[in-house]
Amino acid sequence: MNVKSTVAQVHFNGLLWILSQRELRQEWERMTADKAYPLQVRFKIYRRTHGRFDYVNILQNLLDAMVKAGYLPDDDAKHLIPIPLQYEKDPKNPRTILTVD
Repeated sequence: MNVKSTVAQVHFNGLLWILSQRELRQEWERMTADKAYPLQVRFKIYRRTHGRFDYVNILQNLLDAMVKAGYLPDDDAKHLIPIPLQYEKDPKNPRTILTVD
């Protein structure tokens, strides 16, 4: 059973809302149209601060939302090879950019 903290659940719900945007889904479909599983996806995280965090926790919440939103059938090794890149600080525009290789 996957139990999320209240903060993680709020973040998850926000991710689902973001992923429901038509433009993002179209961009994902464009990036993955000619790709076979497992997808190699690079994750570039821009954070508001240099505060402590775990790549695994941030990516897991995002990947759970991507599965729930129908971007991926599953986030297992059969479907995804996640490649986290070194994060950067951007206090005015925190975000995560995905690139499919």
